[in-house]
Amino acid sequence: MKRKNKILVGWLAFLFVIFHMSCLFIHAAPSQIIPDRYKEKVSAYIDPLFRQNWSLFAPCPVIDGRVKMKINFQKDSIDWHYPFAGDVYWHSIFRGSHHSELALLESHLVFWLGRDLEGMQFAFSEELTGEKLAEFNKGKSYVLYRRYAVGISKKMDKEVVSVELACELKNVKTDEEGTFYLPAMKM
Repeated sequence: MKRKNKILVGWLAFLFVIFHMSCLFIHAAPSQIIPDRYKEKVSAYIDPLFRQNWSLFAPCPVIDGRVKMKINFQKDSIDWHYPFAGDVYWHSIFRGSHHSELALLESHLVFWLGRDLEGMQFAFSEELTGEKLAEFNKGKSYVLYRRYAVGISKKMDKEVVSVELACELKNVKTDEEGTFYLPAMKM
């Protein structure tokens, strides 16, 4: 390469470094020093290079909720209650304890139920009947629901006849909320 071309490439590289550093400074400077109108002008250059979308690494759950349960025995029943409310509370205090497994079980059930309902385009407060019930029974949340019900019934001193679950759900993006009653499961 000729000396003249080397000098030209050197100056172009130097000007690019100056441009790049200036854009970084304008973008990172507080609004009191550099007005937002200048930041908007350099955002077309800065955003593709440096903008970070943290939801790529850990997307937040869209559905929040709690599970309540009704257990029916031969002669009596336990009315609607939150079986793992205490475990969720203790999990928030002692993250490494056995309570985390039970809290995680409930959160997985809520998450997968939300995914299945979204996939079936089903509202939170609708009732499962006919084809929708058959479709629901093929979903991931049905498997978790069954495990949840069987696990609870095994902890009872009495023989469990059936278990009913209801999930109080809320979509944190749309604020849609409702209680979704799952069909009673015979044990």
